[in-house]
Amino acid sequence: MSEQQAVECWDVVELDARAGEAAVFERAGRAFFAEPFDDGGRHRVRFLPDEPGEWTYTFNSGRIGTVVCTPPAPDNHGPVRVDGLRFRYADGTTYIPVGTTAFWWYQQDAGRRSQTMSALAGMGVSKVRMSILPAGREDWPNHRHLACVEAGVRDLRERGVAAELVLFHAGEDPVRASGPGIGWQGYVREAVSRLAAYRNVSWCIATDADQVAPPPEGWEEVLRTVQEYDYGHHLLTLHGGPQLDFGQRPLTHASVRHDQVRVVSALTDALGKPVVVDSCGYEGDAQAREASLTAGEMVVRLWEATCRGGFASHGEWYAGRGGFPGDGQASSTGFSGADDAAPWWVAGGRPVGAAADRVAFLRTVMESAPPDLRRRSEEHDASTLELPGIYYLQYYGPHRFRSREFQLPPGSYRVSVLDTWAMTIDERPGTCTGTFVLELPGKAHQAVRIERC
Repeated sequence: MSEQQAVECWDVVELDARAGEAAVFERAGRAFFAEPFDDGGRHRVRFLPDEPGEWTYTFNSGRIGTVVCTPPAPDNHGPVRVDGLRFRYADGTTYIPVGTTAFWWYQQDAGRRSQTMSALAGMGVSKVRMSILPAGREDWPNHRHLACVEAGVRDLRERGVAAELVLFHAGEDPVRASGPGIGWQGYVREAVSRLAAYRNVSWCIATDADQVAPPPEGWEEVLRTVQEYDYGHHLLTLHGGPQLDFGQRPLTHASVRHDQVRVVSALTDALGKPVVVDSCGYEGDAQAREASLTAGEMVVRLWEATCRGGFASHGEWYAGRGGFPGDGQASSTGFSGADDAAPWWVAGGRPVGAAADRVAFLRTVMESAPPDLRRRSEEHDASTLELPGIYYLQYYGPHRFRSREFQLPPGSYRVSVLDTWAMTIDERPGTCTGTFVLELPGKAHQAVRIERC
């Protein structure tokens, strides 16, 4: 018997299935395999159609049907794709991965989840790094926990925020330290089959994958499994230090841990793919050196990475809001429920630091810039993004210049001075041409934007 349903492009197709009843979705010679997952005794198959029109599906039991895919709504831009050294949504809209980490925000009570959603809207972040593995447990997630993860992904999708889902946390407890082991294949297949139908999903195979020896199968086998079951072809990365092999593996981009964000310049050149410093430190006052940054330093790192051709993610870790592993308090991964003392990076809630308020300003500036910006490699004393003759964005970080000289190609240009801390834009009167000297306020956190008229 043939069945039919309608769904918007880049939205979730869901079909009831029997155990073991997989399906193949086809359109115009393209075919995608979808495996069923167990949602508490009820089996389902999901799919993410990426093209308007009629799709057919065939179950291995012989059951057939069609899905009529309608055009996407104006706020539905589809999944994020890599475009050279940058990112775009599937419909071509520019995507700037200005993110934050809140691994288990979705496990909290309704009040704290609501706080997190409000905070994310105010911060203007475009992605949240969150863990699929439950906090404080050593077994693989069951269907109830995966439903909780899914609810978080769905909430983020409704707000236009990406969910970077971390599958393994290397080195934190027996399951996470061993990475793939007994039962890992079932866990990955279940999680990917269930969640790949959401357009705002991306995958991070493991955090700190360079800090523990990989199992016999290696991370490559996990990468292969995710690719096999991800019919949505979402972004796929592995997280670790800059010495990790980001280039040879089938990763869409590099997710790097490093406190010197200038590393993005060399990594981008070497890898030829986007580089995101997802762990560049935390604003806070925790015991670890990189968990006690000032808000100003956090903002500097976000802007410095961006203006060097890469990207960076916000982090916050205040000791009054959760313990640091090794300081005599409970490990953060032992956190398993609502707790007002848990820090932002663990449980979300309401950030208490000052850097969070300044994330949106960075994203706004970058989304209003031309999409094809590249780092100026010969600029040694100031990080610069440019589209020569069209657009320039130069960042000065902690330096307090009183003036700067510029030499521009022929044409007329508008010049603005951006205060990345005060979040202000001082548009200078008139236009500039050729060689000119720009007066600056002599304060830290300044940037200059030059646009061709």
